[in-house]
Amino acid sequence: MIPIKMLVLLGMALAFTLPLTTSCSEDDSNPIINTSMFDVSGVLNAQSEVPPVISVATGSLSGTYDGDINLLTYSITWSNLTGAASAMHFHGPAAPGVSASPTLTIQGFPAAAAGSYSSQATLTEDQERQLLDGNWYLNIHTPTNPNGEIRGQVQTNLK
Repeated sequence: MIPIKMLVLLGMALAFTLPLTTSCSEDDSNPIINTSMFDVSGVLNAQSEVPPVISVATGSLSGTYDGDINLLTYSITWSNLTGAASAMHFHGPAAPGVSASPTLTIQGFPAAAAGSYSSQATLTEDQERQLLDGNWYLNIHTPTNPNGEIRGQVQTNLK
């Protein structure tokens, strides 16, 4: 039989440590990181085309990717193209300096030497893997540079 004094001490020890255990598991100073949301970005220039082209044009890509619903939401801006933008594509799989076929064709953008465009697309599992592995690039084509005037590797970072 356990002496009453021992039971009292055991009870006091449990009463003291239980609130500490509970408060440690509810630590609000460390918010939960969403592992399915990513920032998407890219810097487009003529030197990144394969082969590089002569142009002062530049562009940028920004957006997000939601891995829970496979949704890529993006905005593209460009300026100083040699002529009106005639085509835009995401290409992959491809590392920097490597060419690949279009993976996602962009439609509905303004045919202009400078502009901006926003849209979204639902990706397949293969497209998602390529995107998150850094194996996509975006390029913008013009009549002067039908194979692409500016290009940028797509970067993804966990939000």
